[in-house]
Amino acid sequence: MELGWKTFTENYSLGHGCLVVFEYKGTFKFDVVILGKNALEIDYDTSCDSDDENDNVDHSDDDESVEILDEWLNRKKARQRSPFVSSRPHKKVQGDDEKTTKRTSSMNWPKDVRAQEVAQNFISCNPFFTILIKPINLVEHTRSVPDLKGVIENKDTNVMLLIGKRSWNVKLLRSYEGKNGRRLSAGWYLFARESGLKSGDVCVFELINKKDLVFKIHVY
Repeated sequence: MELGWKTFTENYSLGHGCLVVFEYKGTFKFDVVILGKNALEIDYDTSCDSDDENDNVDHSDDDESVEILDEWLNRKKARQRSPFVSSRPHKKVQGDDEKTTKRTSSMNWPKDVRAQEVAQNFISCNPFFTILIKPINLVEHTRSVPDLKGVIENKDTNVMLLIGKRSWNVKLLRSYEGKNGRRLSAGWYLFARESGLKSGDVCVFELINKKDLVFKIHVY
């Protein structure tokens, strides 16, 4: 960032104590947010000349500036995180980003607290469900999953599970009347063993191809 930095600081009247946050957007592009000493974002469309303010900056409070930056980043992350998994698209707070981040409804709400946290913070435009891997799931040849009602037709079928470049074909059994949910059967044990799943892992099954029934597995 050596080339052009001096011009950048002069154009935006940066002085000691200003906080500059760079958010990488890909392809060598950054979103830049500049905060004043009061930890408020500077609006360069309406702000006045800040040269006098910068000249009077106290150079003895670098630690306080770091704390302010941490607090601002935490507030920004909190604004971007929805407190509930919702079936409606959620827009980020105005000014954070021009793009709209969509969150689809999770197909289940796990009982385990850690799995709940993963499900709550997982964002995708695809349907997904979340399960906690228990010791018994690593030795049994079946694993219960949600009924997937309205997403996958209720009949015995095959699904593909993807982790990285590896894939496994697993049988998905239909949901029977009076039974709560469906089950992954033939192929589950092989998948659990070869994928290296461990007790305590939280897996998000993201349906990335509804036609061919392909799930991308995210392990936490």
